[in-house]
Amino acid sequence: MQAAFKDNHGLQCGFCTPGMVMAGLEIVRRHGPNVSAETIAHDLEGNLCRCTGYQNIIAAIGAGAKAMGGKSNA
Repeated sequence: MQAAFKDNHGLQCGFCTPGMVMAGLEIVRRHGPNVSAETIAHDLEGNLCRCTGYQNIIAAIGAGAKAMGGKSNA
């Protein structure tokens, strides 16, 4: 997941990154490797990011989910 955030420019300033990575791992655990962007966006509600419109974070979690194959470790 961490590599996916780096590769998809989901890091930005870094303030929200730890929570977003942890949320991403939980999203993969609950929904598996083929989770939709809509589900990711819905499940991130409440995780605030000051820098982006969340597009890169959503893409990073989707890429991380596919790369992990549904595993829930970083």
